[in-house]
Amino acid sequence: MRRLLSVLGLTVLTSGCIGPIPPLPEGSADTGARDLGVILDALIDTDAVVEPDADIGPEYLGAIDSISIDGVASGWAINPRDPGETVWVRLILDEGTERAAVLGTFPADQPQLGANQNAPDGPHRFEIALHDAALDGRSHSLSVIALGVDADSKTPLAGSPLPFQAGLNTSPPIELNPPADQYPPQGALDGVTADGLAFGWAFDLDVSDRPLQVHLYVDDSPYDGGRYIGSVETDQARPDVVAAWDHPGLHGFALQLPESLLDQSRPLYAYVFNVGHPGNVLLDGAPVHFGGFNDGDGTRFDN
Repeated sequence: MRRLLSVLGLTVLTSGCIGPIPPLPEGSADTGARDLGVILDALIDTDAVVEPDADIGPEYLGAIDSISIDGVASGWAINPRDPGETVWVRLILDEGTERAAVLGTFPADQPQLGANQNAPDGPHRFEIALHDAALDGRSHSLSVIALGVDADSKTPLAGSPLPFQAGLNTSPPIELNPPADQYPPQGALDGVTADGLAFGWAFDLDVSDRPLQVHLYVDDSPYDGGRYIGSVETDQARPDVVAAWDHPGLHGFALQLPESLLDQSRPLYAYVFNVGHPGNVLLDGAPVHFGGFNDGDGTRFDN
């Protein structure tokens, strides 16, 4: 039997009956966007004819379901009057704040996988890897808006804006007296020597008496399958950094990479962690390519 979401008050023409769909039973859940559990009853076969009543409700239905720790936003969107239409969704990071940024516009055209009682069958799902700006470990919100053909047609999806944290160092150890969090850490991955010594520097203007943690990954970023190879503290003297930034302390770091990684050219990523608070920063210069060197003179082979 062809079905349509009763909360929309639509009239459906099918081979079996003509007439309005009855309203939700008295006492049914209604959370403003309506109980998403009845969305499955909102769908009709694509060959059904839909005639809207005067008050048709929202043009699009959908929800943002979750954002993973590695920064993949997932959800769904559908046009209940034309389930065959591909709905496009716009993602906005930290909407309504001074750091708001549009992350892009994407189609909700992926098949529904697994059992999700809230989502309709069919290619109405989206799974979008967020921009690195959203992966700094800090608190953000993500707004997802379904866009209509009309430029003024914009429907926020249920659950939007969704607060989240993604990336490295989202939950640092709790400190009784954490330092200030006025400035993010900064630094650079300077390079890798021919024998595999990765080196660079990092500091946090909020602290001068504590080392920072730098985590390194090879072959890709940690959000795209990169392999964690170790962490190192900023515990070495870098007088050039102290002089340039007028910030005292030990800011240098160095980590010997495994010899097994030197057989071919690989990218190396380095992230410095915020001190006492969530947050991470990809060091300047990263990724640095290393490996594939010849015997001893430090010249890398082109491979």
